[in-house]
Amino acid sequence: MKKFILISFAAILPVAAFAADPSLNFHVVPLEGFSGNSQFEHRVIPYRFFDTMTVVVEDPDHCGQKPINARFAIENGKLTLGYDLTPFKPGAESCLIVSQFDITGLPHESLDVAFAGGDEPYTVVKLKKCEFYQPISSDIYECLAPAKDPNAK
Repeated sequence: MKKFILISFAAILPVAAFAADPSLNFHVVPLEGFSGNSQFEHRVIPYRFFDTMTVVVEDPDHCGQKPINARFAIENGKLTLGYDLTPFKPGAESCLIVSQFDITGLPHESLDVAFAGGDEPYTVVKLKKCEFYQPISSDIYECLAPAKDPNAK
């Protein structure tokens, strides 16, 4: 009996021991023709499917700047995203940097999403259950979308 319990425990342990830590995959979406408009606004658009969060960020900055050192942290119910920006030339026009953060291996807990590129204050977005998605289980993390429509003004 003891061998059976020990073998059962040993079979379960590796699954828990090798659970994936959250990881980040970051992409910059190249855009052409989005310069000269100073009316760009920050937009943070997160979607969560199971243990993966995809966040598209529209970040108004100066033309020629590039995001570097993309990072994330999970603390106090918040997924915090950010990057540093390369320097810009004086007099550079306004441009829009569009980027995508894909974070996998998220814990099963409610997470707000916060983004800041460079020294700006964080833009925070809350999530809710997807309205269009019919869940196949009771897992509330199957599909989450922004609580406020990202296209609403």
